[in-house]
This record gives sequence, C-alpha cells and structure tokens, in this order.
Amino acid sequence: MMTLFTRTLRAATLGLLLSCSMATFAADGALEIETKVPATLSGKLSYASMKYWVEVPGQGDVDVWTDDEAYAALIDLVGTQVSLEGAMVTFTDGSVYFQPKLAKASAGFTVRKNDEVNFDVLLNGELLTHHDSYAGVDVAHQFAIQGGQVALIELFSGGVGCPVLYQFVVARQDSPTMTSEAFGTCSDQGKLSPDTNGFTLNLPGNPSERWVWDASSLTLRKQS
Repeated sequence: MMTLFTRTLRAATLGLLLSCSMATFAADGALEIETKVPATLSGKLSYASMKYWVEVPGQGDVDVWTDDEAYAALIDLVGTQVSLEGAMVTFTDGSVYFQPKLAKASAGFTVRKNDEVNFDVLLNGELLTHHDSYAGVDVAHQFAIQGGQVALIELFSGGVGCPVLYQFVVARQDSPTMTSEAFGTCSDQGKLSPDTNGFTLNLPGNPSERWVWDASSLTLRKQS
C-alpha cells in the first residue's frame, strides 16, 4: 500500500501532467472526427512529451488519443504490455489515433491482465501483487474485515497436470499486505463455502485438503 508521502507526491505529479494534458487536448479541440473504426491495440505502452503511444510488434508505433480520464488511467501502465479495446479514429486533418475505451475502476479486489502470462492483483485500483507464471488469475472470493479486506485468488496453470492453485491476500490499513504462498491439491473441483466468519475451502485430492479462514483471529489454516 502506498504511504501518505507517496500518495501526495504522485497526486502532485499527476496534477501537473493533467494540466499539460488539458492544454494539449484544448489545442486539438477544433478538429473533427472523420472516421471511427472499432479496434483492439496490443503492445508496449510508452510515454514522452505528454503523449502516449503503443509499440505494436510488426506495425510500429500507434499514437493514443486521450481525454483527461484516460490520460490519468494510463499513467500507471507505462512500460507494460497492454491490450486496449477502443477505436482507430481519423481526424479531418488526416491524423490517425487509437482512442481507448477504459473500463471504470471497480472497488475491491480486481485482476488486470497485462499480457498472456502477466497479471496484476489490485485493491481499489492499487497494485498489491503480480503474477507472471500462470495462464489465468481470478478473484474467487473477497470480503471485508475490520480495518481491511481479504481475497482468495485462483491461479490457473492452463494445463491438466495442476489446473488450479490458490493464494490468500490480506490487506489492512494498519499493517503490510500479507500474501500467502500458492497452496492447494491442484484440483479444479474445489468447493468454496463462505460464512459470516470467513470461509471453508474443500479440495479433493490424495490426500484431500480442507482450508479454513477465521476472520476473528485473522488466520488461514489447513485442517487434516
């Protein structure tokens, strides 16, 4: 989780960038859209001189046209592999830009897919942990605890030898984020049973496993 100093510094920096972005956007405001074609843009997101572009393998650099909201949302993705939904837009002066359509940030735990094997686990839009060894990552269950939130994360291998493992994440305001090691029996037939005090995860296997989260004691334990 970011410290107060980091939040303040980032907010000040982003405020300066946005003021420059709005000036650039206002200067281009006289242009009109001539054509707009739905498209997906995949590659490395880069940034310089208040402008974004995506380095697309085999196609070169594609400039990204942004409003203030998209400008702010993309700043944290610079230098990463992205796959953006949106449209290729041609303006009346002949310039061509990719206009991203960004999903609204969701409260709670979410997963951001950067490329085929790179995933970020976020809490309220802020990075908690990163995975680069799985074919898929998903939030199986999440709920609030006193002073924070917890989530059970599914880690998909994409194969048949060990289809699914799990990871547990505890984020609290008064302590560092706790991230467990991957655990489980590799079975994709697990049964999750939430309750008012946490959850129970039963995993078939040889031997089978039963994991219990107790919110009152903030412990995740394996029962034999």
